[in-house]
Amino acid sequence: MFLFLQYISPTWYYRLAHQSKAAVLIDYNLLSAELQELVEVDTAYTSEQAIRLDAAYQGLIKGIIPNEDKCITDRAEKEPVEIVLDNYRFLRK
Repeated sequence: MFLFLQYISPTWYYRLAHQSKAAVLIDYNLLSAELQELVEVDTAYTSEQAIRLDAAYQGLIKGIIPNEDKCITDRAEKEPVEIVLDNYRFLRK
């Protein structure tokens, strides 16, 4: 996720595992159109990974709990975003 997240918000619930032991990160592209409307995709990030993780975080905060098949499964996607500009952009939100 975003490295700065640990400093700005107590996100213990974000680290809980799904029943399948996968992290609960939604994949925005797999959501229905109705649920996609709840998430504002921010394309101003410099990396595609940051865009997807921001959308996943918004979905979680807004109460979207995905089924196992709608979770991000790629381990690389769950790695922290290391681009400082992306971290600061996330922090400003």
